[in-house]
Amino acid sequence: MKKISVSVWLIPEEYQRKLLQETINTLSNRYGAFSFIPHITIYHLETSDVGSVIAATEMIAKNTKVLSLNLNKISYSNVFTKTLFAQYEINPDLKRLNIEFKKVFSDFPQYEINPHLSLIYKNNMSDNDKLEEIQKIKVPHKLVLDSLMIITRNSSIAQDKDVMDWKSICKLHLVE
Repeated sequence: MKKISVSVWLIPEEYQRKLLQETINTLSNRYGAFSFIPHITIYHLETSDVGSVIAATEMIAKNTKVLSLNLNKISYSNVFTKTLFAQYEINPDLKRLNIEFKKVFSDFPQYEINPHLSLIYKNNMSDNDKLEEIQKIKVPHKLVLDSLMIITRNSSIAQDKDVMDWKSICKLHLVE
C-alpha cells in the first residue's frame, strides 16, 4: 500500500485563529503565496493506515486539556516551512502530549516537537522583506490551542503549490 504523509496539528482557539488567519492571508496576498490554516505541528508520520491515526488521535484528544504556549520570538529562516514564524516555548503540557503521540506511534520514526507557528511559506523571499515583516507582525504572546486537526498530503512541502495538496481529515476538540 502507498504511504501517505499525515500531520497532526494543534489549532488555536477561534478568536486567535481568526487573527492569525488574517496575518497569514495578508502576508500570502502581499508576497503571492498560498494561505493555510494557522497551526503548530504536534506530530508527523508516513502511513498507509490513516484510520488508525484518526482512532489514536481521537483517544489522545479525549484525554488532553486545552494547551497554552508562551511566545519565545518571531523570526525567519531560509527553510520553506519556516519562512516567517512565531516560535513558542515547550512547556510540560506540550511535552506530555508529544510523548503520548510517541507512545502510540512507537513503530514509526519519532517526531521531535518544535512549536513554531508559520506565518508564510515562500521560496525566494528576501531577508530584507523578512526582517521588515517580523518587526511589524503581531501574534498572541500566550497562544491557546483548543483542538487537533489531522492533515494528509501526497507530496513533500517544498514549494508554494504543495500547500494546495493538504486535505483536512478531521478536527477534534480538546478538553476544556
